Amino acid sequence: MPGRRPEGALAERFQIGLATLAPIPRIVFYLHSRDDFTFPEIAYRLGCSVLAVEDHFAAALAHLDKAVNRDG
Repeated sequence: MPGRRPEGALAERFQIGLATLAPIPRIVFYLHSRDDFTFPEIAYRLGCSVLAVEDHFAAALAHLDKAVNRDG
């Protein structure tokens, strides 16, 4: 059985990271990165401040970085 390509393993870790994100950071991440919403647009839609959106996005990035770059 051939080994997995490194890119495949990273993609799998990224998918797991997305699946394990808390709901609000996941929503913010998707709206910004996939749907091209600005932080003020996301804040308006979620009924929160832009600072809160920035915090949720930063939490999502930190979670995904940890998921992708974990050892093992």
